[in-house]
Amino acid sequence: MSMSSSTPPPPRSGNMRRKSAPPADEAGRAGARPTKEGARGVGTPKNDAFSGRGGASRPEMGQGARLREPLTEPRGMRIARGVVGFMMVLGIGGAVAWGARHYVKTSPRFAVSEIVTTGAKRRSPDELAAIAGIAKGQNVFSTDLDRARARLIADPWVNEATLARQLPGTIFLRVVEREAGGIVATNDGSAKAAGGETYVVTREGAIIKRLETGDPTDLPIVTGVVLQ
Repeated sequence: MSMSSSTPPPPRSGNMRRKSAPPADEAGRAGARPTKEGARGVGTPKNDAFSGRGGASRPEMGQGARLREPLTEPRGMRIARGVVGFMMVLGIGGAVAWGARHYVKTSPRFAVSEIVTTGAKRRSPDELAAIAGIAKGQNVFSTDLDRARARLIADPWVNEATLARQLPGTIFLRVVEREAGGIVATNDGSAKAAGGETYVVTREGAIIKRLETGDPTDLPIVTGVVLQ
């Protein structure tokens, strides 16, 4: 039996394959391709100054260029403007108030046209109005109600008085009179006319006024009283 001898294949070292080197022309093209770093230049910063139109170079921000600050109004000017505005408001408000006050105190619409009195027995409505100093035709706002009340209380027959106004021209006048309870004679014991030391008093003994013509005399008479 004859055996044929065959040459075994060379052994493979792992599965590693050695990549063949690129052709010389491709290597040359790869080496000649420019890069971004090479185009800009090594070490050149990205924010370098650049040339504008006409070749004039523009400096970077912070390298000589200054931002223009916004113009601000001086503090003194602002204060002056505020004061002037405030004074204008006061002036306009004062003019309006003066005009309104002048109107209500001079307009015939607010003239007193009616005086309503209640509670009077010893004094008539006309007498009470005269004592209070109130007359028709007066301005309802110019009428001093406090002064009118003081004048009414000064009358010996009036114990209390209340006044009020109702627009456009009505004055209400209410009084509470003292009630006469007797006559006190401090001289010879007889009730005399005006000028004598005889008084009209309340039931509690408080003196109302001296006895005068027109005062009630049909009251109990007390004599021999010494006034202190």
